[in-house]
Amino acid sequence: ALVAGPFLPLESGKNPFENNQFAISEGERLYKWFNCAGCHSPNGGGGIGPPLIDAHWIYGAEPANIYDTIVKG
Repeated sequence: ALVAGPFLPLESGKNPFENNQFAISEGERLYKWFNCAGCHSPNGGGGIGPPLIDAHWIYGAEPANIYDTIVKG
């Protein structure tokens, strides 16, 4: 199977913004501002880029994995 890279354990283990309503609304604002919808569609369903609303993620679907993917690239 094709693998994106070696498994690296999460350093933080937790998304510090989880359940933070201000951070969630700020994330929505930044999603629009940086035109993430251009590749991932306005509702995150995918297009040129992979969908963001399903459970299949290359680097893991846990909130901490998603946080690390966005923050660390």
